[in-house]
Amino acid sequence: MEWECFGSASESDPDPDTDTDTDTEPDLHRTNSLQIGSTVRCKLKSPNTARHVTVTQPEAHSWKRLFHHNSIALLDEDSLPKINITTTAESELESRFSQFSALPVYQHPDVKFQDNMIHRGGGRGFVATRDLAPGTLVLVEEPVADMPPPDVSSLYCQEERCLLSIFNGTDARRDRALQNIAHLHPKKLGDVDPTHLQNLRDKYLSVIRRVRAHPSCISLEGSAELSWVATDNGILRLLCCLNFNGFESGVYLHLAIINHSCRPNCIKLAHPADACSKRTFSQIRTTVNVLAGTEITICYLIPRLQPLIDRRLALQRQFQFSCTCQLCQEESMALQCYRDEATINSCLRHCENVLKGLKTGLINPTDAVASSESVVSKARLPEMVSGDKKGQLHTPIIFQIIMSQIYNAAVNAAQEKLQLSNENCTSMTDLGMLLQVLWALAQDRLSDVGPIHPSFSEVLGDLADVVSRLLGSGREGIIVLSACGHFGTSSDAAMHVRSSAAAFEAQCCHLVRRIKELYDVPLVGAVGFLQQP
Repeated sequence: MEWECFGSASESDPDPDTDTDTDTEPDLHRTNSLQIGSTVRCKLKSPNTARHVTVTQPEAHSWKRLFHHNSIALLDEDSLPKINITTTAESELESRFSQFSALPVYQHPDVKFQDNMIHRGGGRGFVATRDLAPGTLVLVEEPVADMPPPDVSSLYCQEERCLLSIFNGTDARRDRALQNIAHLHPKKLGDVDPTHLQNLRDKYLSVIRRVRAHPSCISLEGSAELSWVATDNGILRLLCCLNFNGFESGVYLHLAIINHSCRPNCIKLAHPADACSKRTFSQIRTTVNVLAGTEITICYLIPRLQPLIDRRLALQRQFQFSCTCQLCQEESMALQCYRDEATINSCLRHCENVLKGLKTGLINPTDAVASSESVVSKARLPEMVSGDKKGQLHTPIIFQIIMSQIYNAAVNAAQEKLQLSNENCTSMTDLGMLLQVLWALAQDRLSDVGPIHPSFSEVLGDLADVVSRLLGSGREGIIVLSACGHFGTSSDAAMHVRSSAAAFEAQCCHLVRRIKELYDVPLVGAVGFLQQP
């Protein structure tokens, strides 16, 4: 078998050009130095048997909770992701997207495109055909058009600046971009709600006039395939496509097909393919165990954690659909079953006032968290399930979401307060306050997104930094660590507190590195392979 490696294999690996007479899958020792997401090429002597071999994640694995009853439970090395191998025939990927004008750079072989999703507005999406472990690379794609960053000082909106950048390019690049965007929703203006379409027409009236006057747009009037662009309705449809499908990092043909969920199973990441390239690639990776038959979803909202009514308004305003994901259904049911409207409204008002106080600096972050948790704990509902959990109390989802917002706001406020104090000298009180709210945020993130999500890793990194600073602050730092209650009590010896805190810091740093390896994999391997002739 001929091996052609585009990953990060070490120099000590066997010669990739060595032929063998076996037709078996490669041994793991041949690829154990490849990073997750790297791709190698296996080509047998028969020209029709080329295969994609991608280093991905194994079946579901167990994780121990890092935060459990305020104690430190270290993760075992065996519980971390392992390297596994999946393959797919080259022809399968091409036939799957024969109806599109461009292929994705990479698509996982166990993720299928479907165009018969009648329960979805666009009728299309992606579904996992086998179980996918967290961190699995699902899709990689280069944008068909760049989306300029928001600029409040600009006279032109993002959509107009995107179209102008397309028309300012070469004719070949312009035609390719327009043909790709034409595949996106809406395929025709009749697919848009008439009232919303009229609102968009009014909004983009001056934009349509300016774009139509562009010389490159005028030159399309005689085009056999793209003459429809050089019309008012054509420009309006392009603007609708960009409005409905554009990401901050660009416009994508295949990533745009992935549908929304307020509780998604994947995350979108964007970064350059390599340090020397100006080309940007976006990738979709799983963040939880995705079972076979489950739809691949991402979240369209920024920020993701918002109350139900805010999410519905945002999705309806920009994307013109009402989300019916599991989170929306659970939250809607909880609100319908909550009979005591006075209690829930009082709790919501309290949390909203806390958020305002945190943003204005009128409330201490630790006091804000403590008072909100106390109020929310009184607003629990009986669990509406049968079996052993019947009658169990739980917090309504709306309060869980609001508490997540409070934790985030408290951390931001504590970090700003610490930054101000650092101009003179480091405040042990401010460091202790930041440690407490970061700990609460970490527990919330762990419950919300799981232990190997990039957002959880970010909090772990901040926690490790604070603990490290306290450990380096001598006796005063040990007193703060002891007072927080997570590394021992005031009656414990200073050596015990220091040892526990140091072990926690080391484990946090270890997990941050592992999660970074899981998601920040260079795409050069996958891109280099799939661009081979």
